[in-house]
Amino acid sequence: MPCLLQIDALLESKRPCPWDEQTIHRALVFRTRLSRSQYNFLRDGGMPLPSLTTLKTRLRKVTITQEDSGFARTILKAYLEEKPDRERPCVLMFDEMKVRDIGDYDSTDDQIIGPVNYLQQVMVRSIVGSWKMPLFFACDTRITKDLLNKLVVDAEACGLRVMAIVSDLGGSNRGLWTSLDVSHDGNTHFTNPADSRRNIWVFADTPHLYKLLRNHLLDNGLQLPGGGLVDKQLFADVLAIDRGKEFRILPKLGMESHVQVTGQARQKVRPAAQLLSASVAAAVDTFLGREEEARYLRAFDSGFDALNGQCPTDVKPLRRGIKGDGSAHFRALAELEAAIRLKFQGKTSLLPFQKGFIVTIRSMRGLAADLLPVLGQGSYVLPGRINQDILESFFSLVRGKGGANLHPSPSEAKCRIRSLSLMFALRLGVNPLTLNPMSPEPVTGGDSAVETALLSEDLEEHHTEDSQLSSDLMEIESLVEAARQSRPAPSGTATASPVDPRTSVTAEQYGMAYAAGYLSAKCRKIDPSLGTPSAYADETAMAETMWIRMRSMGGLSVPSGKWMEQFKVLDSAFCVRHHLEPDRLSRSTRVVESLVESITNQNLDLPDIRIVRMFVRLRTFLRLSTVNRMLRKSSSTASLREKTKNKQFAT
Repeated sequence: MPCLLQIDALLESKRPCPWDEQTIHRALVFRTRLSRSQYNFLRDGGMPLPSLTTLKTRLRKVTITQEDSGFARTILKAYLEEKPDRERPCVLMFDEMKVRDIGDYDSTDDQIIGPVNYLQQVMVRSIVGSWKMPLFFACDTRITKDLLNKLVVDAEACGLRVMAIVSDLGGSNRGLWTSLDVSHDGNTHFTNPADSRRNIWVFADTPHLYKLLRNHLLDNGLQLPGGGLVDKQLFADVLAIDRGKEFRILPKLGMESHVQVTGQARQKVRPAAQLLSASVAAAVDTFLGREEEARYLRAFDSGFDALNGQCPTDVKPLRRGIKGDGSAHFRALAELEAAIRLKFQGKTSLLPFQKGFIVTIRSMRGLAADLLPVLGQGSYVLPGRINQDILESFFSLVRGKGGANLHPSPSEAKCRIRSLSLMFALRLGVNPLTLNPMSPEPVTGGDSAVETALLSEDLEEHHTEDSQLSSDLMEIESLVEAARQSRPAPSGTATASPVDPRTSVTAEQYGMAYAAGYLSAKCRKIDPSLGTPSAYADETAMAETMWIRMRSMGGLSVPSGKWMEQFKVLDSAFCVRHHLEPDRLSRSTRVVESLVESITNQNLDLPDIRIVRMFVRLRTFLRLSTVNRMLRKSSSTASLREKTKNKQFAT
């Protein structure tokens, strides 16, 4: 609530009194959660809040300097005073962000900065708790052994227990590992400079490693001991199973997005995780009959889960964290390490990312052994906390605070980091206006700090938007509008769907049963008889549901026989309605509701109309996905043809 004196002054039309520190702090907390216009709307509506200019003026006395961790340590020390000891174990992570390579004017110091190439950012994150905080930043500065020791000592001085460090595999970071005497065939830890009785474990960023694994599999291929080969052609053969089909067993995968990746697409982690997954391994085993390749793909998937688990209630057990003796996790890590030690085609030694994998696996075992006894009985360690995800998110915040200016200059980057550091402090519940910054701890051999004051800046808001639309129908209608301008003819590349030799069921039939199971789960409250969770499903269920039972951890829904027959009737009605269109998808208005009405007027033995409506929406979306894949393929082919024509003309 605002200051009572301010409320009295507002009600009695008196001159307002100065804002007290408590009210300023609460207003700053409001500001971190509201946009500028929302905050002003509350003020204009009569809520006694300080103006944005007042907040900016008060924040000017908060100093956050380059190459100094004093502000962050002050905030963390105040935050941890009332927190249990289990929140003190933490991990240091560091990475570089590219800034504009220009000379820049810093008006605060009346100084010309740069040109600089990159900004080094260090963050600290609790391994068990939910807090995180930017700790240190500097321009064109490498993390050396001396600087790292200084940061560790500074962090320990404010009550933290540094247990691990994590970075990518850049050249300077590999040099840091060498200076710390860390290697894949030696130590994967170094002695804590603040407490020689404890070790600090060294990690490479797991998502970054998995992305590199995918890239090298596609580029070089991995020769397996039994004669198998995991390469680009294997993944192309797997994706050919669903070619031209609407009901697919691997609906998230595509050649352009997952196999034929170039440029920035090779930097995306999610497609790599989807390609090297247990679902792909099951398809390789079931439809291609290549058991050895499938076994190694499962090892990659299980190992990634064991190294990147982030939720104690995840559907996959290996993502729930390491607890107890951790036997399942350590077994998965041992299988991953054995697979990673294989050499790629044309290579005579392990690649840097393979060494990074081995160091990370060994460090995870050591960290769990050190940390679990400290946390106590029934505790667990989430390995996904030990990566650079939050640091990458922080860089996105830094870039996003400039609107369209995604490449900040050095002084702009410093201002944005200052603003975000204040936001992190306020969200921890600490008032930065009432704290005195801690002075750096002296360390022999440490790098000297450069006292550079940052520009004062009002707190900005960074909004993250949900990527999903509020309803499936809105998404379908928007996609239909986007595809309205072009209606390609149906693709003639569709091939006969492969058959599972064990059940004589095609992959397309598996995909249809999967879609029926999805709808039965979504409509469970409307009609529980549509399906049964796979954990309770009868082993004698229809052969079409084998793919669901093979892939499920117990939570997927196995459709009933009656619902499968109704699903096929509904699918036939959908195909009849759209079959006259060039791309088998009508552009008429009320595309969903008109078909729902037509189906319900036929007096067929069908379920509740709400279920029929959900089927039509799902089926429309599946057909639309097929149309859009055809559009992207034709656009890509036309672009390639145009490039070839221009090249021939130029020569």
